[in-house]
Amino acid sequence: MDRTDHFRQRASQRGLRVNVLSFVLTHGTLVNRAGARFLTLLRREVPAGMDHELVERALGWVVVLSPDGSPLTCYRRRHAYRYLRRKRGLDLRGRLARWGAHGGKGRQ
Repeated sequence: MDRTDHFRQRASQRGLRVNVLSFVLTHGTLVNRAGARFLTLLRREVPAGMDHELVERALGWVVVLSPDGSPLTCYRRRHAYRYLRRKRGLDLRGRLARWGAHGGKGRQ
C-alpha cells in the first residue's frame, strides 16, 4: 500500500503516528460515503485486551482511502463515525447513490 506525498505531509502536520495509523488500518471500520472510502475506529469494534492508550490515540482519526486502498489523506474529527454517517451519499458522478441519503430506497 503506497502512501501519497500528500498523505505523508498531512499525517506529519496532524501528528498521526505510524502505530496509530497501522491500528486504524487494521481495526478500523470502512464507510463508503460521498463517493469516497473512509476508515475510522469504532470503540465497540476494538478487540478486548488491546492497549488502552493506543485505542484512545486512534479514536477520532479518519483516513480517506483511494479505490486501491492506499491512504490519500487523514484528519481528526470528534465523533468521527457519526460525522461520516451523516455525509451525503453520492456516487462518483455526484448523484444520490442508491444506498445513500434515502435510507437505501434510492431516488423517488
